[in-house]
Amino acid sequence: MGTRIFRNRPVSCFLACLIIGFFPIIAAACRSGASYEPLHYPELPEAEVLLQSPVITAVPYQETVYTGYPQPITASCEPAVPLVITYYHSVGDYWNIQNAFYDAPAEPGFYYVSINCAPGYGYAHTDDFLVEYVINKASVEIIADEIQSASYNGNPRRVQAESEPAVSLSYSYYPNPELRQTAVEAFSRPGGEAGSALSSALQNFTRVERAPAEQGIYYVLVFFSGNERYEPVYKEIEFTIGPPVRRN
Repeated sequence: MGTRIFRNRPVSCFLACLIIGFFPIIAAACRSGASYEPLHYPELPEAEVLLQSPVITAVPYQETVYTGYPQPITASCEPAVPLVITYYHSVGDYWNIQNAFYDAPAEPGFYYVSINCAPGYGYAHTDDFLVEYVINKASVEIIADEIQSASYNGNPRRVQAESEPAVSLSYSYYPNPELRQTAVEAFSRPGGEAGSALSSALQNFTRVERAPAEQGIYYVLVFFSGNERYEPVYKEIEFTIGPPVRRN
């Protein structure tokens, strides 16, 4: 049998011949009992349906005052699921994912805080809610009468003062109110360390570093220079050492 040429013949003619040619083979296979199993594909796990992300509510800038105890930021979530609150000492630490801690801070300073919802509760992931958090230094109150007096007895006489909370107080005695005012201005100058500014401003002035013993009027500056937890503070006192008490 010669070769059949399908050039310039309709495509339908070619397909018909192809089917006719393979039909005897397919029919023979069916008669012989051959069977064909359908292809089986592995079952895919059902997709987990996540609920809409919870809504975190918090003020983006928060501040408080040092108390000596840990003070967490204030935040809530709706629906109520546990929050993951992470503290950093700076914005750079947050972006570099370093120096993170989870316990609420107690010391004064700036903190950068990220808030997120704890995983495993069936909710979609939430983006970090970011908060700037500042714990300010606490204030100290100097408790003392502004006018005090004592009688001469030959020994140094001191003004009486205490503080709340208890800190170490310093005392400077001046012979006139102008010198004390210079001290106050130096102490109140913004920037720098209050105690150093006070010493620098008064280095050429006469003052009594220790409690005086002689009779007279003294203009006293009671002060606390401040530290990493407490703000500086001062109080002015007029102190008189009078004549000795006469004994009968």
